[in-house]
Amino acid sequence: MVSEQSNKTLVAIIGVLIVLFAVGAIFLGPSSEGKKEPAIAPDTSRAVLVPTDDATRIVVVPPCRTAVAGTAADAAAGRPTPNSVRVALPRGSGERAVLIPHCNKTTGAENAAGTIPSAAFVLPQGERSAKPEWMIDLGAQLQVIVPRASEVRTIVVPPCSGRDTAARKTGQDAVIAPQEPGSDTGVAPGC
Repeated sequence: MVSEQSNKTLVAIIGVLIVLFAVGAIFLGPSSEGKKEPAIAPDTSRAVLVPTDDATRIVVVPPCRTAVAGTAADAAAGRPTPNSVRVALPRGSGERAVLIPHCNKTTGAENAAGTIPSAAFVLPQGERSAKPEWMIDLGAQLQVIVPRASEVRTIVVPPCSGRDTAARKTGQDAVIAPQEPGSDTGVAPGC
């Protein structure tokens, strides 16, 4: 049988250990490992928000390393530009988000092979697709906005290049307006 004295000693040892752990936890504080900030993905694309409540709108993306002015002139005249992407967003489909991949820093194109054609990805229709927080999670930086009830029907949006990174970090959004009075074509500024 265990004596009453050894029971008291065991209870005292356990009590002292509990107090030591409690004091250690208070002085050491919570672990800093659990407080890491989530990593923010580098921006890999340019986001364009396009309302379609009042009209069908067209987003035109010229290829990397090409003059935007030629693509804008073609878009205003209703002509296709070789190697450009042209996406029609039908009237009544809500606010849509279009992602335009950045040009490769090394090749100046949108892929490692250095081929010229451009790209654009229309996010699925829905409430989350036009939320800036969700686009940032995808690696996009919100940069181009077409205002509701704008006269602009065709939006020319050049992709960003590797040389534009410093300008992209400003976090300012560009609002698209007609290129000239009476025009329904707008051109997004460079990154």
